[in-house]
Amino acid sequence: MPIPPRYPRGPITTNSRKNGIIPLPFIAQHRVRAHTMTITPFFPETYDEAIERTQTWLEPVRKMWPRAQWQSVPLYPEEGLAFTWLEGISPHASRALLLTGGLHGIEGYAGIALLDLFINEYLSLIDAATVNLYIVPVINPWGMKHGRRVNPNNVDLNRNFLSDTDFMRDINPEYAQMASFLHPERPLAWYDRYLFYPRLLRCIRECGLETLRNVYPRGQNRFPRGLHYTGQQRQPETQHLVEVLEHIVSQHESLIHLDIHTGFGPKGILNLVFPASEPHTVEELQDILSYPRVVKTATANFYPVVGDLSDHLLHVIAARTSTRTLTFALEYGTIGNQPASLRAMMFENRLYWYGTTSPRTARWVLSEFRKLYYPKTPTWRQKAVAQSREVFQRVVTRLLA
Repeated sequence: MPIPPRYPRGPITTNSRKNGIIPLPFIAQHRVRAHTMTITPFFPETYDEAIERTQTWLEPVRKMWPRAQWQSVPLYPEEGLAFTWLEGISPHASRALLLTGGLHGIEGYAGIALLDLFINEYLSLIDAATVNLYIVPVINPWGMKHGRRVNPNNVDLNRNFLSDTDFMRDINPEYAQMASFLHPERPLAWYDRYLFYPRLLRCIRECGLETLRNVYPRGQNRFPRGLHYTGQQRQPETQHLVEVLEHIVSQHESLIHLDIHTGFGPKGILNLVFPASEPHTVEELQDILSYPRVVKTATANFYPVVGDLSDHLLHVIAARTSTRTLTFALEYGTIGNQPASLRAMMFENRLYWYGTTSPRTARWVLSEFRKLYYPKTPTWRQKAVAQSREVFQRVVTRLLA
């Protein structure tokens, strides 16, 4: 029996497996069994567990900022999802620290784990009298809950911070020449796994390696079922975040923003990714943070991006004021194989929209996609924790001192 597109809802049961139905890939249904109990800090196994953990943050935050509170705006009421953020405010603080995660939904699991680390180990090092704290733990709760990178409109939210003019024009016309390779409009077959590399080589021969590298991840607004889709308008998640950002910038003289991501880069390596519009050079940023692994977007070390959060915050929102802003992503490399990463994204997207005739293939696709964004191996998690501690220490002692 064919597996329908869009991952039919419902728990995995014996009967559903017999009928060849693979349900919506909630992380709750792909549990981390072997190692989570022995790893510090907390790594969530399910969406509900992750959200419950964030509720424990209020108490330690209130010890530093007694008036701290959660704020919430309804997002997708039919699924009980809201856009939430935690504010810790002192009346005379002129600086702000903003921590965000889950911009790409499934990346929110690692994001919450590492934000939890920050709160439990580094929060007390901040001078609460001079620094206000803002935490948006999951920008894209629908994507996190459903185990997807995008929101329900298939929008990559880190390509959605565009102007009205940009939404109206074709921002990536070269994407069209490789669309038939990236997301063919047919169900995923078992043999597609083995034909991926020959098809990739053919695409490289026809389009060029540099074109593929620079065009496919940039963002595109002409294929609603394609990869890195920007959407045709501002999404509710990004609109709520922009409102929070504008409020923070308007109230403070300086802002430090850390956004947590997983997936790109060498396996087990944490890179700090700054927007192309950041005025400091890479060497200056390495010196400021005393951290060697610093890159900028649209360089030889990182692909170009349109409509990304960091660039919008720096180039659009903060530029309207005199607020000094330093914004960057913590990008944790996972599988370290760019072709395999591309395959995982392509196949998950195709499975969601067009389904497959093979339950075994569906399970493999979802497993590979999860490995790309939330590895369960203890080695990767231990490295993520160790390198996070290194960066967090520098943030609180060098940037917030």
